[in-house]
Amino acid sequence: MNNSDTEQADRLTAGCEQAGDVLVNSERRIAAKIRGREIALELLSLAMDEPPEVRESIAEGLCKALSTTDAEKKPDAAEPPQEPIARLAAVRLDFGLHKGKFIDDVPLDYLDWLCGETEETARKLRAYLKHPELEGRRQGESE
Repeated sequence: MNNSDTEQADRLTAGCEQAGDVLVNSERRIAAKIRGREIALELLSLAMDEPPEVRESIAEGLCKALSTTDAEKKPDAAEPPQEPIARLAAVRLDFGLHKGKFIDDVPLDYLDWLCGETEETARKLRAYLKHPELEGRRQGESE
């Protein structure tokens, strides 16, 4: 293999790595868009329990948010600084299978599962608390 062949092989390898990175980033973007749409639909379904003027306001806000492109977003809207991982890793779980362990000592697949479960539970809890049939119960508790 001469220098020209080696350079060409190196360029092809680099190109394949870049293409792989693009695919991973594309998959993440697509997953984020799908999740965003799911959240928007969830918000709209929760909004159906609200009075018409509130529903209209929510729908307008969602439409505006969904139609904003990345280029239209403010460039100075930087993400908040991330908390150091050492501080996050020092948090102990206070429930469940790994109660008392630092999150750094808990398997990542369990933490991923836990996040998904708590998001789903929180979504269901929000829907339950907004349900109109609870209004009578709330009135009874406040008296």
